[in-house]
Amino acid sequence: MKKIIKIEKNNKQHVYDIEVDTVHAFVAKNPDTGLTSISHNSARMSIKFWKDKEILDFIKVKRPIEYLDMKMDEILKYRDKTINEGKLLPNGFLWSSNNSVAVDKEFWDLLSIKRGDEKFMGQEAQQARRVFRTITESAYADGTGEPGIINVDKLVQKDEGWEKLKKGDYIGNKKYELNEDTEFLIKRLTRAARRKKYHTITNPCIDGNAMISTHLGDITMKEVVRKVNNNEEILVKVNNNYNKVVSGCLTKKNAEVIELIFTENNKEFKLICTPDHKIKTSNRGWVNAENLNEKDNIIVNDN
Repeated sequence: MKKIIKIEKNNKQHVYDIEVDTVHAFVAKNPDTGLTSISHNSARMSIKFWKDKEILDFIKVKRPIEYLDMKMDEILKYRDKTINEGKLLPNGFLWSSNNSVAVDKEFWDLLSIKRGDEKFMGQEAQQARRVFRTITESAYADGTGEPGIINVDKLVQKDEGWEKLKKGDYIGNKKYELNEDTEFLIKRLTRAARRKKYHTITNPCIDGNAMISTHLGDITMKEVVRKVNNNEEILVKVNNNYNKVVSGCLTKKNAEVIELIFTENNKEFKLICTPDHKIKTSNRGWVNAENLNEKDNIIVNDN
């Protein structure tokens, strides 16, 4: 296991993402240091605003069916019992999606209202508390680490490039092309998204120079994407198996990235990724790169 010792900002870089068949992770390496970590792939960003009428169901969507209708203390007892019996814990669903709840200043202000204040029992204050409680129960008790929380009002709302999105052809690639009906719906969806108060979200990825373990050996992320889009078969390493890459793309040019610095046996290792890229740990499951701390045990590939 490797320990995080420092997280630093890095120069802006082009970042990429790939989708791996049947799994939600692949082995990524730093080309200079050889650090290998299990990284989250296929970064579908699923986000709902905290006032959405279906927000509570969305928060619990990854809950294992074994935990349905259980309260948090019941889930924790079930998990402890399962671990003590040496059995595997139940798995959740939809691992290929990074789920988050979008909140803003109003949400946090409502949470800060104290009992006894006349606003404490207001409908929106009660809703804010329900949402926060359900998030913590799901992320902690369910063991999924999700959903995350995005302070959407603090994101830079960039309008540059929206005109190009009107065509609706920004989804898909040479291998997976949209049909006319789907493209029409994407156009409508884009227009609706543009009208929202908050219309910018994040997209976690890793830099193009990161080395990916494949059946051809270690090659860069951007080379994996190039080969996949040329209809070449690429299998990436996941633990001791190899799974097929079904799609890949350049997700953002000149993205803000961070450099993770790890240590093991007095040696330092580095990996560059976006702040919200998922890294697997043994103690907290999947964690956003920027939220790693010195207590986390980073799961690596030893081969």
